[in-house]
Amino acid sequence: MAARAGGAKEWGQLAGGGGLSVQGSSTRPASGPQLRLIWSEDDLCGPPQFDDPRKAWTLAEFFERWFLPGKLKPKHRAQGTINLYRDAIRYWEMITGDPPLGLIGDEHGIEFVGQLPECGYTRAGGRRGGHQRIGLRDGSPALMPLSSTTIAQHVSRVAGLLQAAGPRYHIRKASAEILGRCPFVPEYAGQFEAKEPWSLGEVRQITRGCSSMVRPELPAWLPHELWWQTRLALFYFTGMRAGTICALARAHIHDSAGELWLKVPKELVSKTRKAIALPLHPQLAALLRQVETLRLQAGDAGELLLPAGCGYRRFLDLHVALQAAAGLPAEQQQSPHGWRRTHIAQMDRLGQREGEEAARQAGQHAHARTTVEHYIGQAVLNELRLRLPPLFE
Repeated sequence: MAARAGGAKEWGQLAGGGGLSVQGSSTRPASGPQLRLIWSEDDLCGPPQFDDPRKAWTLAEFFERWFLPGKLKPKHRAQGTINLYRDAIRYWEMITGDPPLGLIGDEHGIEFVGQLPECGYTRAGGRRGGHQRIGLRDGSPALMPLSSTTIAQHVSRVAGLLQAAGPRYHIRKASAEILGRCPFVPEYAGQFEAKEPWSLGEVRQITRGCSSMVRPELPAWLPHELWWQTRLALFYFTGMRAGTICALARAHIHDSAGELWLKVPKELVSKTRKAIALPLHPQLAALLRQVETLRLQAGDAGELLLPAGCGYRRFLDLHVALQAAAGLPAEQQQSPHGWRRTHIAQMDRLGQREGEEAARQAGQHAHARTTVEHYIGQAVLNELRLRLPPLFE
């Protein structure tokens, strides 16, 4: 068997030099330069033979053929989650040479964790709908370094795949039982620094910048200031993630005795796959009614609660521009996820923790989670949302 290629540039040279790649996967998405195990046409021994044909699978083939359809839980099969696994596998392929499962040893796991911090990526490919270009940063200074959190996530996903390919150790956790022993993958601790939520004064300062925004491109009937105010109010008063908020439709708004409710199907909640139902804060309800009135007057039949105006990447840039226009210092600016942090912080300040503890003691439960899930439910949380401080003064 030919020696494993040692660098990203060698793959193209080897592939064009008559070598025969035997570990390709027809199910693996197209990607950039890869390191692969190859066997020379002159090698009389040929590829290794295994007692279990599945041991000839690469890690990518194992993911696509067994892990994705049989192991990954339905609530985790969002395309974003699948892409994260595939990204981790691409780095594994580049660093280790992509050996078949039957030849993966401890040295591959050690090499993967040791080399991953030296790798980088560029967003250029992803913006065109393809894969991001990856490689070793010392060979391409244009590549951006991976954050320690991303490295830890890649390591965790690869380790999880290899564990799933190994023997079954838990009575309730499925395993492919392809390998008799799980390869060693060292732990990698990411250096996560939690960001502080915005204060109430800061979020109100951001909203004052809505009047200066002239983007994104919107229908003539919808003023930019109203679009921004409504989108920010959705972030602040619901605490939902950006992907869910951007996908909200008019059909998700229900009028119950004059009170507006938001009922989101589980398909739009990619993280938990749990439906959401909550009453809308009076300030948010007033903004949505204003948008709907203008829409009906213009005869617009759009299904989205708010016209998209732009893609999410563009929205991220405009969100930064909004904060700058409002005079928020650069060190205090955050992504739209900052609104979720602020929502949770404001809910905490309303006394939810103390209420849960009192209810836990009254119910003589060992954990507050039992009290919340089986006795309190969402009723208390919905009541607190209606008491959130106004976003607009």
